[in-house]
Amino acid sequence: EMFCDGDIAIPDYQRGFVWSIKQSSLLIESFLIGLPVPPIFLYIDEENKNLVIDGQQRLTTLWLLHWYLLLKSNNKDDKKKYLDVLSKFTYETRISSRKFCECLCQENNFNSLRNSSKDSSDIRKEIEKQTWFMGEWKQDPTVKAMLNMLGGTNGIQEFFTKNHQKYWSKLIGANCPITFYYLSL
Repeated sequence: EMFCDGDIAIPDYQRGFVWSIKQSSLLIESFLIGLPVPPIFLYIDEENKNLVIDGQQRLTTLWLLHWYLLLKSNNKDDKKKYLDVLSKFTYETRISSRKFCECLCQENNFNSLRNSSKDSSDIRKEIEKQTWFMGEWKQDPTVKAMLNMLGGTNGIQEFFTKNHQKYWSKLIGANCPITFYYLSL
């Protein structure tokens, strides 16, 4: 729901996504077992854009988790709605990072990847084989870290090998273990 109220941007003063798979996996595990997680701080600018002040590593991990489980879920009705929501997340740190995230959320690219990755053991390789994937993105530290988080050892793909629909339903359901609170300062 947080994404529905306006764009969320990783501003250019933030570093790129650099968390290791271990750090991201621990965050996901914390949510699943109900451990407390540090807050994410956003500033809402005059264009109703949510600028991340603190928590972008956590937020990016959550975004990748949602994107991957949507890709693997069977509910085609959710696809358009949640792709639109996920496309509101953007990186302003580097153009290549922003373009990569945009391409992941474009419906044609998403459908192509969904079809080609059904039996794939490495989502990274499937993404890199897509015609829209730019070779120079492999040099972008944020894109590299995102690809590793999605498909590396202990990454999201390995962590969620089965029951995609169950986890997707949990993420978008009323009892989602991830909650956000707005606090006006």
